[in-house]
Amino acid sequence: VTRGASHVHLEPRPGGPALWLRVDGALREKPNFQRRLPAGLGERLTRHLLLWAGLAGDLPTRPQAGQLACQVAGRQVEFALSAMPAAHGVRVVLAIRDGRVPPADLTQLGLDEQTTARLEAALHSGVPGGHHAGGGLVLVTGGQPAATKATLRALAATVAARGRMVLLAETAYAGG
Repeated sequence: VTRGASHVHLEPRPGGPALWLRVDGALREKPNFQRRLPAGLGERLTRHLLLWAGLAGDLPTRPQAGQLACQVAGRQVEFALSAMPAAHGVRVVLAIRDGRVPPADLTQLGLDEQTTARLEAALHSGVPGGHHAGGGLVLVTGGQPAATKATLRALAATVAARGRMVLLAETAYAGG
């Protein structure tokens, strides 16, 4: 969570579990994770996560989903857990739902001044009376799904505040 991950993947392997973090859309394996865990701790960790998410502690033989929450760095963070039987145990994916309030406008995205100014100019050019009055389209793509959604919502709020119609098209993202 503190590293900006959107998902945590825990997959059983013969020598112990492997751990990956999805950061900015890329899946990054945490090397040495298997070697740092005592033998058998991977299965116990999986059982604990299942119980914490309100699921049966027995290792599932079919896919299951649940929710859990905890405090991380002083704030409440929610997780959507999915568990899937795998060759050497149960694969667990935790989708991080940190509950942060999305930015209300472009100034709250944390972008540098030049990037914010460019986005403002692009938005202003499609507004009647703007630099290039007429129509326009701003396309936001890529990156971590949560970051893309925050950018879309901040752009929409900025345009809507100017009395313009806004249409958001977001692709539903599920999985890990």
